[in-house]
Amino acid sequence: MGFKKSWDSEHIKSQLRRMAIECAHPNNDGFIASGIKHELIEIQFMLEDMLERCPKFAGEDDWYHERLLEKLKR
Repeated sequence: MGFKKSWDSEHIKSQLRRMAIECAHPNNDGFIASGIKHELIEIQFMLEDMLERCPKFAGEDDWYHERLLEKLKR
């Protein structure tokens, strides 16, 4: 039995973007914004833990290199 993808990664990324926008919205108080940021950080930690358990693939270092270049361009 093969793996069946049961999610839409674009939807997940969209939801995370919405959380970040809401967190940074100037009309939100610190209580709301800090709660959203806390959730984002928990997701970050979960993803880091999950990625540590994944095997390393050829070309993977290029993904991180591309990300670094994107950040440096900003």
